[in-house]
Amino acid sequence: MKRLLFMVAALGVCSFNAFAADYDCGKVPGTVTCSLSADGKTLTVNGTGEMKNYQNSDSRPWLSTIESVVVSPTVTSIGERAFKGASKLTNVTMPGVKTLENSAFNGTKLVSVDMPSVTTIGQSAFENVTTLQSISAPNATTVGDKAFFTDANKTPSLTSVDLPKATQIGGQAFQNAKALTSVNIPLATELKYDAFASATNLENVYAPNVETLGDRVFKSCSSLESIDLPSLTTIGENAFNDATSLTEINMPNIQYIGKNAFYNSGLTSVDMPNLIEMDDRAFAYSSNLYYVGMPESATLKNWRHFEGTQVTSGCTTVNGYKNCGTCNRYIMSGKGCVASCGKNYLPEDGRCVLSQCDDDKVFYKGACLDEYPFAKKRYTPAEANQWLNDDENIITITYKK
Repeated sequence: MKRLLFMVAALGVCSFNAFAADYDCGKVPGTVTCSLSADGKTLTVNGTGEMKNYQNSDSRPWLSTIESVVVSPTVTSIGERAFKGASKLTNVTMPGVKTLENSAFNGTKLVSVDMPSVTTIGQSAFENVTTLQSISAPNATTVGDKAFFTDANKTPSLTSVDLPKATQIGGQAFQNAKALTSVNIPLATELKYDAFASATNLENVYAPNVETLGDRVFKSCSSLESIDLPSLTTIGENAFNDATSLTEINMPNIQYIGKNAFYNSGLTSVDMPNLIEMDDRAFAYSSNLYYVGMPESATLKNWRHFEGTQVTSGCTTVNGYKNCGTCNRYIMSGKGCVASCGKNYLPEDGRCVLSQCDDDKVFYKGACLDEYPFAKKRYTPAEANQWLNDDENIITITYKK
């Protein structure tokens, strides 16, 4: 009987310690160790320097069991794929880590992440971490491609992004972040392709220093109503395509606009005093757009820039120029639609007409109305008349080959 009890007790000890083990996980052998607790739920990363990078086929005995990771302040990086696929991992502490290598926490169940020392967030570092609700990375300067990407068929939880020192946001970094409502990136100068594409609940973006928007950056951001981009010079293709609620954008320094950049947006008016070149269908089917301001010298590549808007419609090529069958705000000329009426005059049916309306009415289509019938933004008569009678709003558009 005593021998049997001893064997049972021994088996219990073996079972309890089944997971306890130390692993060499340093980029330089012997510098960093990964210690797995007896129950397999906690991994402690000790030592000095960087964790090593892993391939998908490499053994990481902790992946199937760990729920938390504790990293020593003297460990400076989380290795590539170190915790990729750790489907039970919900908590990580990493006070001294400066670099998250590619796919470091890809596919985990982290809820919140505090990264006080991190400067670089690698590609796919938190890809498909749908449980992630908040991130704190006050010193991060670079966010890699697909860093917080979520598959379109998944439901992410991240609601806000605060990256006060980030200068570049990678391609697809927050694509499909459907719960995301606000973004604070005050020092960012470039947002790469698809960075926030299909973030359908995104409402507020603070990015005063952004100079370049890649292709599809805010495509299908259907809750975004306004955005202030005072430093912006270049917009890629489809950047605001299907941003159906976007009624206002401030981009006084914009120079280049790519194809379909504002296709099917909600814009009502836009001023671009420094525009150099605009590509095909840049504002097409933004059906509420009634005013566009740009230099006469601006090059309009290809055609159909304002097709399906209030500005022009039914454009055809005549003698190498684009004639627009309906000019609305503009007067028809031999070289396209132009606005050339002086102060106190409005373009009506291809001619300039003096407004005879009282201050509380808006002159439109030969009648004095209480408000614009076609504008999504509901201007008061005083606002509308002030805008219409301002010489600065009179511009000329020439449609070139």
